[in-house]
Amino acid sequence: MDKSKTFILFIFGMFEDYEDVEYFCTDIIGELPFIKTVRYVIENTQNIIVIFESDLDYTTLSNEMFTILIDDSIKFYFMFDRHSLVTAHLPLEVKNFIFKPATENQIVKVEYDKPSKPTEIMDLDQLLDKIKQMGVESLTIEEKNFLDNFEN
Repeated sequence: MDKSKTFILFIFGMFEDYEDVEYFCTDIIGELPFIKTVRYVIENTQNIIVIFESDLDYTTLSNEMFTILIDDSIKFYFMFDRHSLVTAHLPLEVKNFIFKPATENQIVKVEYDKPSKPTEIMDLDQLLDKIKQMGVESLTIEEKNFLDNFEN
């Protein structure tokens, strides 16, 4: 009877690039004698979700992984048995990769662009009314910049 368990390891790192992450996941974690399979998700070249199987008990696994994960490239990490997960909010691609049966894909790369702050349209008359009612010191930096750069 196979006593392997599937674990999820979240690593919040400071890796240089994808190659560093791939090396760490495949050549370091993937080559450990107590790891049966390894798949991983890379998020913005820094953070990794590693899904792996092992038959070690929790204490031994925790101790073994601790020695590997104390690294200058890793800020912090946490690991748990996949079946003990209570809830998660994940992009569909990542959710399927973690929780559906393994396919030939061993890696998923996820990148996010920081949403740009919507540009507020400023009205000259409204700003002049604000100054009249509350004074120039009530203006925000953006409002002051708008007035400084205003052209007829």
